[in-house]
Amino acid sequence: MFTTRMSVNNPVFVNLVVVVILALGIGLAVTTMNREIFPEFSLDMISVTTTFSNASPEEMEKLITIKLEDEIDDVDGIDTIESESREGISLITLKLQSGVEDVSRVINDVQTAIDNIRNELPREAENPVVQELKSQFPVIVLSIYGKLNPFTLKNIADEVEEEIKRIPGVSRVRVVGVGDREVWVEVDPAALERYGLAIGDIERAIEAKNLNLPGGTLKTARGEYLVRTVGEVTRAEELEQVVLRATPEGGILTVGQVATVRDTFEEPTTLGRFNGRPAINLQVSKEKKGDTIAIANSLLGSTLGSTTTSPSTSETASTPSSRADTSG
Repeated sequence: MFTTRMSVNNPVFVNLVVVVILALGIGLAVTTMNREIFPEFSLDMISVTTTFSNASPEEMEKLITIKLEDEIDDVDGIDTIESESREGISLITLKLQSGVEDVSRVINDVQTAIDNIRNELPREAENPVVQELKSQFPVIVLSIYGKLNPFTLKNIADEVEEEIKRIPGVSRVRVVGVGDREVWVEVDPAALERYGLAIGDIERAIEAKNLNLPGGTLKTARGEYLVRTVGEVTRAEELEQVVLRATPEGGILTVGQVATVRDTFEEPTTLGRFNGRPAINLQVSKEKKGDTIAIANSLLGSTLGSTTTSPSTSETASTPSSRADTSG
């Protein structure tokens, strides 16, 4: 009764209290609520991924995929099952029935079904990974382009990638527009025939040179030291100097005399573009609790100002994820 009487007799005071409470609530929400550009949403699909190194697609299908499909088929809530068996990996996609609200329950049931036949799968295979498929857009795309050679641009991209990963809230950085570095050895058939060599001879010589092996522990009065034999070849010039054998004249025959060695990149599976120009695009995704605006501000405030080596030859540009063009 007292509260009611006071509210009726002091309407200005009551209204002021309400305004203060609303202002505090709005301020708290603005400062603590995670902000999103594209909220993550479920696709009503579950994936089951299993890896088994060096297994052929036929072996993956017979030893893993079919067994998992047969067991998962009895789980309630699953509409369709699609699978793909590739070398060393089995991918099973489960489409849920419409109206399924508790996806976690279905995931648990699938995991239980898999656990029931784990002993029937190859012992060397990794444990199947069950996870819900969700749509997740990158919060920002950073494009690196310019007149530098591809190796320099790739080095810049690697440096930027490492810096981005240190930003709080970033879950992963996907590099688009460039493949991994490779060293190609293109053998001259005529040279092989002239020196009486086979491709296998070159392969074995390169393998013998490209070693990085532990050598144990060396104990001294000052302590213990780890010993490692390092013989990895990191540049094309080093690979050209790998010795194949001695010649009858007393010299040596090297890889560079029978083959052309090139430092290059693997064939990219995606192409990066920025304003119609070839570029390396870094797609930044955030953690579930990460703040999109905070990540973007950190990225723009640190990476763009410190990693460009030469403004006249290399440029970096950020693009909102909704406008990023990473297609060929």
